[in-house]
Amino acid sequence: MRPFIGLGAEISDSQVGAGWTKGGSMTAHRFRLLSVLLVVFAMIAAACGDDGGGDDATDATTTTSTAAPDDGSAPPDDSATTTAPPLDVEPFDSYRGVTADTITIGVTSSDLDELRDLGLVDINNGDVPLIWDTLIADINARGGVAGRQLEIVYREYNPVFTASADDACIELTQDNEVFIVMGGIGGPAIDSILCFVERNAHMMIGGTHTPAHFPRREAPWVSIIMSSERRHRGTLTLYQELGLLDGKVATYDDSSEHESVTEDVVLPALADLGVDVVESFTSTIPQGDEVALAEQAEIYAEVIKDEGIDTLIIVQSQLAFGIAHMREAGFEGTIVGIDTGEQVLTIGGFDERDPALYDGTYAPMGPSRDEAWELPASQACYDILRDAEGIDVKHPDDVPDGEPNWAGGMVGPCAYLTIFEAAANHAGGDLNPDTFLAGVEAIGEIELANIAFASLGPDKYDANDALRIGQFDSTVGENGSLVPVTDVADIS
Repeated sequence: MRPFIGLGAEISDSQVGAGWTKGGSMTAHRFRLLSVLLVVFAMIAAACGDDGGGDDATDATTTTSTAAPDDGSAPPDDSATTTAPPLDVEPFDSYRGVTADTITIGVTSSDLDELRDLGLVDINNGDVPLIWDTLIADINARGGVAGRQLEIVYREYNPVFTASADDACIELTQDNEVFIVMGGIGGPAIDSILCFVERNAHMMIGGTHTPAHFPRREAPWVSIIMSSERRHRGTLTLYQELGLLDGKVATYDDSSEHESVTEDVVLPALADLGVDVVESFTSTIPQGDEVALAEQAEIYAEVIKDEGIDTLIIVQSQLAFGIAHMREAGFEGTIVGIDTGEQVLTIGGFDERDPALYDGTYAPMGPSRDEAWELPASQACYDILRDAEGIDVKHPDDVPDGEPNWAGGMVGPCAYLTIFEAAANHAGGDLNPDTFLAGVEAIGEIELANIAFASLGPDKYDANDALRIGQFDSTVGENGSLVPVTDVADIS
């Protein structure tokens, strides 16, 4: 375990610590649309490496190759670069997308222009294809990876539509036969991740490891986002350390489809912590039926009152619904969530209820904006764009309205490429899925942009290790927000 980093006064964007969106306004504020809007927004905020280009993005598909300079310059000494060890085998055509001279990578990126046209988000992360081209040009100028130059095939998709994500999958894995895909798939189209890692057995760096998807992979799959199971267990451990699980505890699923998460992950984790769960409730009402949901919550609240429950653990991403209904039904005990705190962080801007209704709710979160911004790997990442393109990459809070938030577009690509460099350089001249996976498992601790603690190793393919607990305060900001109540912990 590495040491904690100090408590920051700023408010974190998301549990991941990689979601630096700015200007991500939603045009619909009715509570019945909360689930769809939060899924899309949280996907973008939590995994901004999965973001699409801003107003200046190029065509949906571009292929770029950048040659190395002739001066043989050495790589700079900073935390965002990886120096290759001497090759044990001369590079050769070792796998699809890999020749003796080049490695072709695919990139998936959310089409923010389409999302803006749909009225879902209004986010500008700059010219994301330019970001990728600049980062790859930097790598190639330092000699490439494993003795080869990188080439890129860039493909945008709409995360709301499965067909769009599937088309991106076919184009990258079959039409172009790239070696690896970076960026992942998120949002309502998340099931399309299986087109890459299962049906086409393609390697990926990106996306989120979920119990429904990760076990079905047929190729190495690395994520910079903490897996849901590890996040749940880590969050519950931190709650126990805060004394929030000392009394009588009950769990509340937002729907029957998430009941398995409670049974397979949450209850076993609580048992390991010595926590006795008195009741486990599962909502049987479809989301959107506000009257029926409220009536059911009243029934559960009566049981909770009779049992003397002290803490209610709300499971899965729609925890915001459960908070509102249980509070309105009269539950006055402690409410904690185990999924990402993004819903609680932004709930005041979506729900027409008084934000004070959510006061005191606990949820997991990551480093503050300032903490993430100040990381050496973050600044090394931004310096590449500053030096190559003369672009002033600003702290997200300092970006004027209407201007691109370049930092939001950079942290994902920088983290993906840092991992790829380290693993592929370890693989050497014989680069293939087996040697690449061995390279991933050999990484250990690694410095990544915007992530306070990160590591990879055998049977650990989700890099982020940074987690802290926040509590909702309706007096913070315009609509309330999460305020950190613990330091950022390394839960590796």
